[in-house]
Amino acid sequence: MGREVLLSLLWVLAFWSIWVVKAEDAYKYYTWTVTYGTASPLGPSQQDQIGSYTYFPSTLMHRATGFGALNIYARSVIPVPYAKPAGDFSLLIGDWYKTNHKALQQVLDSGKPLPFPDGILINGQSRSSFSGDQGKTYMFRVSNIGLSTSFNFRIQGHKLKLVEVEGSHVLQNIYDSLDIHVGQSVTVLVTLDQSPKDYYIVASTRFTKTVLTATAVLHYTNSRAAVSGPVPAGPTNEIAWSMDQARSYRWNLTSNAARPNPQGSFHYGKITTSRTIVLANSAPIINGKQRYAVNGVSFINSDTPLKLADYFNIPEFSA
Repeated sequence: MGREVLLSLLWVLAFWSIWVVKAEDAYKYYTWTVTYGTASPLGPSQQDQIGSYTYFPSTLMHRATGFGALNIYARSVIPVPYAKPAGDFSLLIGDWYKTNHKALQQVLDSGKPLPFPDGILINGQSRSSFSGDQGKTYMFRVSNIGLSTSFNFRIQGHKLKLVEVEGSHVLQNIYDSLDIHVGQSVTVLVTLDQSPKDYYIVASTRFTKTVLTATAVLHYTNSRAAVSGPVPAGPTNEIAWSMDQARSYRWNLTSNAARPNPQGSFHYGKITTSRTIVLANSAPIINGKQRYAVNGVSFINSDTPLKLADYFNIPEFSA
């Protein structure tokens, strides 16, 4: 009798040990080491310019010295509102200056606006390539890591299904192209449903008198022809077009979203507004110098870093 009980207990322990082995750790820890490097995508060599998230320093011109993609994937037990794509590409796109970032800082300190950039880069290169199989769907995570310039993103002959904006799932509208503004990240699904050849991936500046364009290549693995034809044109100065597109984005409240809000616990039209905050940006000339403000208040770096002030609850600095 005792032997049968012992065998049963061992079987139960073995059963549960299998499930423990398969369990996922809710946390992952990484160590980032940040250091200077040099790059020369447009000729002159200088130290790096910045950056479904991107990471970058956010004060002074530190923003121009380092960038990277930060892709956080859902745990396997949390469903996402689309089928798993065949591949996943990160595109860090932004303006690039031949001028050193310290010289750019001096321009801003003198009260002048930044000069017009010298070019647009995709993943720090003048030409990149992304490969996929015909008939399959791929995820493109696109971020604007530039300093001052919005761009329009498009892929020759292909539709863009928008599935995520700034880390939140959205209702899945289809677009021919997308405006992506400084610091913004979006995620699209692209199905390779065209004839087997290579196609342009294009980013071009928006709201600028001179239009800068960067191209990459979408390469079908069974391609029979190199990229050809004119680069697909995009919008240039159409401000209303861009605003209408932004208004078309709708948060998908039925999928996983930011915590601590319970998933799907509220719906459009059923939220009682208790306070309305209006933010208005401005760019006045003060004492002969260009300044920028939100609601008439310009940001000034404090002696105490804001993160530390908030952590130690210093009243004059913390939120």
